[in-house]
Amino acid sequence: MIEQAWSFFDAGDTDAAMRRFNQAWLLDAENADVYWGMGLIENRRGNTDSAVALFQEGIAHNGEHAILRCNLASSYLYTLSEEVSISQKEDYLTRARQELTTALELDPENSFCHSVLDAHDFLIKIGVQNIEDPDRDRDGISNIDEMNIYGTDPENADSNGNGIPDGEEIYNVWRAYILGEKSPDKNSADVAMWKTTIALNGTVPNWHISLMAGTVRQQFAEIEKVVDNGALSAAQAAIDKGIATEPRFSGFYNYQGIVYGESGDKNKEISSYKKAIEVDLHNATAHMNLSIFYREDANDPMGALMEALIANAMDPQDSHIQNALGLAYFAYGDNSAAVRELRRAIELDPKYAQSYNNLGLVYREMGDYPQAEEYWNKALERDPSYVKAYNNLGALFKEKEEYPRALEYFEKAVEIDAHWYLPHQNMGTIYARTGESEKAKEHFDIALSLGSPDAGESKKN
Repeated sequence: MIEQAWSFFDAGDTDAAMRRFNQAWLLDAENADVYWGMGLIENRRGNTDSAVALFQEGIAHNGEHAILRCNLASSYLYTLSEEVSISQKEDYLTRARQELTTALELDPENSFCHSVLDAHDFLIKIGVQNIEDPDRDRDGISNIDEMNIYGTDPENADSNGNGIPDGEEIYNVWRAYILGEKSPDKNSADVAMWKTTIALNGTVPNWHISLMAGTVRQQFAEIEKVVDNGALSAAQAAIDKGIATEPRFSGFYNYQGIVYGESGDKNKEISSYKKAIEVDLHNATAHMNLSIFYREDANDPMGALMEALIANAMDPQDSHIQNALGLAYFAYGDNSAAVRELRRAIELDPKYAQSYNNLGLVYREMGDYPQAEEYWNKALERDPSYVKAYNNLGALFKEKEEYPRALEYFEKAVEIDAHWYLPHQNMGTIYARTGESEKAKEHFDIALSLGSPDAGESKKN
């Protein structure tokens, strides 16, 4: 699996490479090479913070991985070009030196480590020659700004005299952004912390985005509401607004994928899920939705299973993810595993009708009709409006040639959802078998008008 990942990486296909590394991680989470590969991909994508975290995790599993330490040092040096404080830049240089020293002790002849060490020494030489002197004057390092090592002008870092680089406006904007509807008095400690953070960074730090506070939280709630209501144009507008506010929040891209899926744009749907994962590798819901896409739209049962396993490993207590894992095993052809995982989904949420319905599908595939009927009835006990369970019960009795009872379930399904073609198609089949050609034609025509891919052939037969 890792060999395949490296092949994709060398070919420049980082999406495929990341999938293979994730699959390798599922097989062996202790393998440092997995974290090394994922870190290199994150570096290539420009996600330095994620790369650093992955390299550090890899080293935690194998402290003698010299090249991994060199890549970590390289990431620290790359961070010097970003807008971080002088003290942080000094810290990154120190960390880089420590990693390089250890790496070269492990592998003295490693040319890559020597090249990174040369880069480190050059940065020290051209601008941080007084790094050990806390009383150095600003003129001694002013040339570094010209090299884009420092993000702000050291001479004007406190132009308003308030102790905050780049002016008071940064702090005020961030304070309003992060507080949202909260009371400033209630959050005085948080405000003090964020003010200190901004004083060090001069920008909004990535790690606070996960709080989903203020504007982001409000916009995300708005998106959830309009998506649930099926208002796709309003949902897309809310998502666009959210991304404009904070493009680093992966939840926006996940919902963007859902909206594209509802509107039928499958290419943009899968791209959005992948973007959500690119922004946040640990977005379990995006991995789940990608699994569903691979299973339902891409006819890729292996891809569906791998993404579902990743999502489940990240959030093993989510019943929706557990349900998706069961369906992924079902699509992959492992019915016993599907039963196991769907039973687990029911344990996590005994009120979730969909898991009962899906477990019934697996039992029907296994030829256990009594169990299938039992679980579809249980699904309806949890949700009397769950239309798929009515259709499945109707299909079961149709197979058993108990047509009057089957028609009762199909008619109930149509009563709940008049725009779903499958119950009409099933009723057309029954009426065709019982010789009621006019009723059969009526329901086949309705099924065709609702998008059935098969009603036309059924009608001919």
